[in-house]
Formats: sequence, structure tokens, C-alpha cells
Amino acid sequence: MFARAYYPGRSGQIMIMPQQGDFVTRNEPAYRFMHGSPWDYDDKIPLLFYGPPFIRRGAYSDGAIQQDIVPTLATLLHVPLPPTVSGRPLKKALDPSAGRPRAILLVVLDGMRLDYLDRHSADLPTLTHLRREGAWFNNARVNFLPTVTALAHASIGTGADPRVHGIVVNTFFDSVSGKPQSAYPGLAPNNLVALTLADLWNLETNGRAVIIGQGSSFTAVAGLAGHGSCLIGARPTILASYSADGSWETNPKCYKLPEYLKTQKSQQLWEADHGQWMGHDIANADAVSRSGLFPKFEADALIAMIENEPVGAGEVTDLLLANLKAPDFVGHQYGPDSPELEATLAEQDRQLARILQAMEKKVGAGRFVPVSRRGR
Repeated sequence: MFARAYYPGRSGQIMIMPQQGDFVTRNEPAYRFMHGSPWDYDDKIPLLFYGPPFIRRGAYSDGAIQQDIVPTLATLLHVPLPPTVSGRPLKKALDPSAGRPRAILLVVLDGMRLDYLDRHSADLPTLTHLRREGAWFNNARVNFLPTVTALAHASIGTGADPRVHGIVVNTFFDSVSGKPQSAYPGLAPNNLVALTLADLWNLETNGRAVIIGQGSSFTAVAGLAGHGSCLIGARPTILASYSADGSWETNPKCYKLPEYLKTQKSQQLWEADHGQWMGHDIANADAVSRSGLFPKFEADALIAMIENEPVGAGEVTDLLLANLKAPDFVGHQYGPDSPELEATLAEQDRQLARILQAMEKKVGAGRFVPVSRRGR
């Protein structure tokens, strides 16, 4: 697993793996609970596809990995894949006679452990319905280490192993400067050295497809959305990333940020609840993202883009790629067995229902494919 994520000059030379049940964490309240191990509670993941007539209903015990998502969706798009892709299409889930959908929605429910879907099923009616009526892969795993945000999202977005796409940690150590740096310094996608499905579709359609990426950290959304117009021959795509001041931001060299998102501020969340949530002070942009109020803020932005952009209007399939991060943020601070996480999961499920309703209203039922999986 470490070997699949080893990239010379970026990976460390000493790999530390705690025993099962132990954690390497950070000395700060926001990260009291961590993930990143090879044990079942970290590397077993929920993976499901939904969208009749394109997706066949069923529960499949076949082994699946994150890198299988891109070749599966590429099969729907009839787009050839580069040799960087290590995954394989999960053809049992697809009906090849259905043609291309008008839109594909890929949702990464960040920090959504597999056991949450059973433990909290009463609080997750939307996901429970998708699981029952869609293609559910009950033997899906992460097959590289560490199982953290940057690696996972880049592997989902490219279909490649981390040793190929080059995003092998959340924070690199630059041996020349002697300082750590983000996997994507300056909101630039340069360190991602493989093409994402969004990149391939951008080139294939010459920018005619609507391509939207949204995430509450650039480390997550860049791995899904790819390079935008910072790829030779490609057009700008839409990318919205949550910023330190509680607004949405982007890198204008590569992407577009719609004007209607620039007025959305997370400050509205804590002002409406007097700066409190479940007895916790959340009166700043970072703290409110670690609360059950945050899923609505994320959903409001994604729904605004669905409603304002010509999603599903043309003959070219559009791509929407979203990282919904509240379960991960809340889980890091309060833990997987906390009432705070349970409340956040319930709210995330309600907001996922809103997003799907917006897609059906815009594109039409039976004309788009939502894909949901857990990320780290």
C-alpha cells in the first residue's frame, strides 16, 4: 500500500504505521481524531452508483477501489483513457444500451466511514434509498497509504495510483527550502501530474461540456476537477474552493468562479445561530466548517451552480464533481462516535437530497447519474 503511493522526492523515507486502534494525530483541537491507516475502519469504503436506466441495480461483492470510478464513468462517456489509469470499469453496474447521460454528478462524502451507513441508517434516508436502488459495491477499499484527503481525491479524479499522479501526502516537505508546503501551493494544480476525467472530457469536448468542481478544501477539489485551462489546449472550468475567510475562491489562471458565489459567506451561518452549535463556539470561518450547519452552506453553493449554469441543456454530458467535507471536519474534532457527528451526518443526508432534487429539476429524472463514495 505504501509502494502504490511512493513518489521520489515527495514521499518520506520512513513510513510509520500505528498498530490497529492507535492513531498518529496532531496536537490541536481540530484534529484530535485522525485516519490514514490500513485497517478496516479506514480503508473499507462505501461506493455506489445510481441512475436508471444507465446504472443497473444490485449489490456486488466484487472487489473495487477508488481508481475504478474514472474508468467506469469513462465507459458511460465513451471517452478513451490514458495509460496512467490503473483502475478498471465496473461493468456489472452499467447498462451499455442506455447511451450517454445528460450529466454525471460525482459526490465524495468526505470522512464517511462504511459502518456509518448501517449505524446511522435511520438518519440517512437519502443514502439508504440510493444504496437500495442503485449499484452498491460492498467490498470497496482504498489500496494505498496513507488514506488521507489529497491522495484519495486525486486517485478518484484520475483513476491513477498516487505513485503515478504524484499527490502522495497532504503536505510535502521541500528538502531544498527546508519547509513544508501544500500539495497544491497557491491553489495551483501543477503537482498533479496525471489527467483527471474532467481534464480528458474538457479536451474531448473542446470545452463545450459544463464542468463544475466544488470542495471545502482545494486539496480535495483539485484532485477531482483537474487543471482547467492550465492544461494545454483546455478551456477554463468552474471551480469553487472554501477559503480561510469563509467565502468561495478559485485560481483565476485555471478556473472560473461565478459572480453569484462571491456573495456567499459562511458568516451567515453563525450569525443566524448566535455563534453556537450544540454548545460549541463556531463564530469564525474555520469553526463553523466543523459543525452540522456547514452542509447547507456547501449544498447552497452547488445548487446555485446547478440552477445558474446550463447543466444538462446540450447533447454533451456535463460533469459535476463535489467534495462535501463536513463529516470529515466534524469527525476529526469530535470523533466517529460523537453526537456531533451523528447530527452532521443527518444534516448531510438532508442536503444531499436537496442537491439531487435540484439536479432532477434541471436535467430531468432518468437523465443523469449520481455517484457517491466516501473520501478521506
